[in-house]
Amino acid sequence: MQSSASALFSSAEPFLTTGAALNMAPNIFGVATGGAVWGAALTASGMVLQFSANSVQATAQRIQVSEEYRRRSEEWKQQYQQADAEMTSIDRQLDALAVRQQAAQTSLQQAQTEQANLQSTMQYISSRFTQSSLYSWLIGQLAALYYQAYDAVLSLCLSAEACWQYEMGDLTSRFIQTNAWNDSYHGLLAGETLELNLQQMESAWLSRNQRRLELTKTVSLKTLLGDSDFANLIAAGTVNFSLDEKLFDNDYPGHYLRQIKFVTLSLPTLLGPWQDVRATLTQTSSSTLLKADIDGVNYLNDATSGNAANVVTNLRASQQIAVSSGMNDSGLFELSFGDERYLPFEGTGAVSSWQLSFPRPKSSEQKAILDNLSDVIVQVHYTAVSGDSDFASTVEKTL
Repeated sequence: MQSSASALFSSAEPFLTTGAALNMAPNIFGVATGGAVWGAALTASGMVLQFSANSVQATAQRIQVSEEYRRRSEEWKQQYQQADAEMTSIDRQLDALAVRQQAAQTSLQQAQTEQANLQSTMQYISSRFTQSSLYSWLIGQLAALYYQAYDAVLSLCLSAEACWQYEMGDLTSRFIQTNAWNDSYHGLLAGETLELNLQQMESAWLSRNQRRLELTKTVSLKTLLGDSDFANLIAAGTVNFSLDEKLFDNDYPGHYLRQIKFVTLSLPTLLGPWQDVRATLTQTSSSTLLKADIDGVNYLNDATSGNAANVVTNLRASQQIAVSSGMNDSGLFELSFGDERYLPFEGTGAVSSWQLSFPRPKSSEQKAILDNLSDVIVQVHYTAVSGDSDFASTVEKTL
């Protein structure tokens, strides 16, 4: 309607303008009863249009105000509905917050209860006997005991290694690691390391423990020393003799690693009823050639020549036996090869020096036995390894 009123105002303008223009025209021609207004009709038409426009504008304004009120009412209604919805949402949020508050209170109660339990547990742990200080003390004690046990076991393992070297005639091979203990970890896994070393040593033993040549060397001291020297020594009660390298090379040139298994003594003499001989055989030195080395043979024949790099001397030195029967007497009640202990002189070098002594040689009974002693027979039972033919030929040239 505002548009219509504007259109009417626009339509009235031409009439009013034209009427005003006509009113300016002179009206002096002719005879007039009254004044002649030329633009009155147009002005009247324009005014009618203005009135209509004003009426339409007033109506439009009234309608506009009415619509504004209606629109405002609808907006207020919508705002009311929105506020009501927001109130409903807020009520729900309040309900949710109440639930969360209740859950928080429950959690707080649980936390307080748990805190009380933890405090009780902490008080118990801090006051009980088995606390951290006890375990620290136990660690120190067990570490010290474990190290002592490790040290004892290591000594046994090294002894086993020494026995392996002694029996195999190999003094260079090593199996036992002496640095298995680690202080930073209180020796953890040290036992497993030693166990592995023992298994390696056992494997080497099984692969290398081959049967060697088994030989017996019978020696007459009367023949070895000569009649006069033998008689003088017997009279003195002590006989010193040596079984040198040539004595064995004369039988088997080219042998090496000669190791005694056991030794027996025979003393041919006259004995009375229930009478025993009394003599002690002591090994004063021994030598073993570990490899087929001609320099080692020369050294055994003459210590001023050759090279002793492959010669080992005086293993388990100063062993001795006492004989009583005088007939193939080994100095043992029973000669048993299954004994866990080494036999007397077992493993020592067959090339050796000995002392045979007779206790109290001036006593009547001992003197009677020595006067009737015709000889002393020494039997050396030993094992050896045979070298190749070139080594045997070279050794034979030294004889």
